[in-house]
Amino acid sequence: MPKGPKLGREDWRCVLDRLSAELADGPPSQIIAIGGVAFAFAFDSRRTTQDFDAVLDPADAPRILAAADKIAPEFGLPSGWLNERAKHAGLLPPQVSGDVHLLLKVGCIDILIPGAEQLLAMKLMAFRDETDREDALILLRTMNTAGLDLEDVWNRVGGFVLPAKRHNTRLNLDDLWELISEAI
Repeated sequence: MPKGPKLGREDWRCVLDRLSAELADGPPSQIIAIGGVAFAFAFDSRRTTQDFDAVLDPADAPRILAAADKIAPEFGLPSGWLNERAKHAGLLPPQVSGDVHLLLKVGCIDILIPGAEQLLAMKLMAFRDETDREDALILLRTMNTAGLDLEDVWNRVGGFVLPAKRHNTRLNLDDLWELISEAI
């Protein structure tokens, strides 16, 4: 995917407002945010990202993705800025399961977010770069402050991990747990 500008929370709010306007003539839409945009809004972070990783209803995905590509030039974003690449890369089950919460309502679009456990599972499975690591640490610290120990966390997260990725995901969790345990 061609690179676009790194946008922060307020920039993404403008993009989503415009996307909602583009989709306003159709039925209401839902977008499940699973990447950097989710972290920017859910954890009030200064996180920036070049794309919006999402899970879309298969019946509504073509309409939403076409509208996203149509408005992309207005924000200097590349085609495909709104994408389901994580789903197609096998970093999550075909459907998001467990707790899904309303993160943001923007006009005719409900932006949803999976629970912390499923987000952590996705980040630990992907673990591509420093950004995934930092996002996983945010989630892990949140869960750790809830009084959970490592096995409690794995019991909550492990069910969201794809079988082929369980071993490496557990190793990633163990490494991060050691990091946050040293800091306490």
